[in-house]
Amino acid sequence: MKPTATDHFISDWTTVYRDSYLRYSCEWLILLCASVLLVIWPLTDTIALRNISLGLGAASSLAWFLVVRPKLNLSTLLPVAFLLGVPVWLWLHLQFLPVDRLLQIQDLSGTWLRVLLVLLMASGLGCVIALKPSYLKIIGLALLVLPIINLILYIGLPAENRYWMFEYKGVFKSKIAGAYFLLWPLMLSFGVLQANLLVAGHTEKRRTWLAASLAVLTMLICIIDMIAIKSLNALLIAALMTVIFFMIYFWHQLRSATKHSLLKRVGAIALLIAVASVFSIFWQYDQQHEKKLSYLAKDVQIATHIDRYETWHGNVIDRGNPEYYPMDEDGRRINGSAYERTSWFLKGLQFLKENPWGTGYSHLAFGSYMAKAYPGSVVLQSHSGWLDFALGVGLPGLLLVWLAMGFALKSAWRNINNNANYKVLPLATMWMLVAAYLFWWIGEISEREFLEHFFFMVAFLGVANGLSSSQIPQPNKSVS
Repeated sequence: MKPTATDHFISDWTTVYRDSYLRYSCEWLILLCASVLLVIWPLTDTIALRNISLGLGAASSLAWFLVVRPKLNLSTLLPVAFLLGVPVWLWLHLQFLPVDRLLQIQDLSGTWLRVLLVLLMASGLGCVIALKPSYLKIIGLALLVLPIINLILYIGLPAENRYWMFEYKGVFKSKIAGAYFLLWPLMLSFGVLQANLLVAGHTEKRRTWLAASLAVLTMLICIIDMIAIKSLNALLIAALMTVIFFMIYFWHQLRSATKHSLLKRVGAIALLIAVASVFSIFWQYDQQHEKKLSYLAKDVQIATHIDRYETWHGNVIDRGNPEYYPMDEDGRRINGSAYERTSWFLKGLQFLKENPWGTGYSHLAFGSYMAKAYPGSVVLQSHSGWLDFALGVGLPGLLLVWLAMGFALKSAWRNINNNANYKVLPLATMWMLVAAYLFWWIGEISEREFLEHFFFMVAFLGVANGLSSSQIPQPNKSVS
């Protein structure tokens, strides 16, 4: 029997539903799960919610791909492909170069299984943002939730604790977690600010200045939070990126002579004074109490003599005793943090030279090398994310991640040069990935949730910049 008109109508309506309602449901589920993860990754006791969000987000992304079937080109897929190569390489390492099979299997079935879900979910999110760049605001708001809460809690502390409290970490699970996760909204604010103040072609001046003002507010919130947790690492990266931003800004202003240039320059000078004032507060605190910055170069130079001073091995029980650390020629005990981190980094380089293939697992690889070289050592990380990561996944794994970052940055740079009207995403990508790359050198962030988040951001930004909306089929909106 031939299909009737009613049968055709039902068939067409089913197609519209599949291409529209199911598609939009998947998109909003992806956005919801991504937002939840961006909020809870830095928090303690969230593993169950993380797994639920990852599973639901990955399933929604898979469903979205099956329904929409976007036309993905090589430049879009390369960042994700290189990141996917890391767990593949670790599986090959387990098969042919096993070091500790039990630890390698646990790492693959734990951290790297979640990373696979992260890559699938991030790919879907990248496609959704490429199709609708305005959704980036939702991701920005999710990144800003914890900085705002942390600032409110900090302001609510008694005055004496607000300035002198040691190891204040706020809402974050640790000081390093706060430093790392604060860096992303800070760099996003740089991208928004640059897109709205430096890029020509904006027609809605009120919206432009509103976005720039919100970016400045976000910038100040994040920097104050970094000062609150007393993270020198984060503040050094923030200061460096701030200097680069103002160099770009004033160079751009010198090249462009518009009637609004004077107003923009005045605004930039005011912002420069505000940011410099915030950084000066931390400088004054350091000079009065810790003096890390004043003696940093000198302490690092002393710490490079790892064969002369051996207390960095970490097998001394009383590490908090000031006598644990060497003295300079003036009889001053050098800063313990600078001493240990420098010594561990140099020793880690030696370990990597001797073991270029890595241990085959990402969890505390440096600690396993230290325990073998110096029995009784309690040191677990070198305090350099890239070095810890390379000691675990080897130079091949490190190279794959760097290639993924490189191709994501290449796509972002291409979009910037194409003079697109909406440039927040590629500009923010440049700021975020460059800052993250630098921070990974000086932060112990190569573990579990840090890996999940980092792979998520690189994959998401790589896909979002490598894909154009023309590569994503539009949904049917009517029934013929």
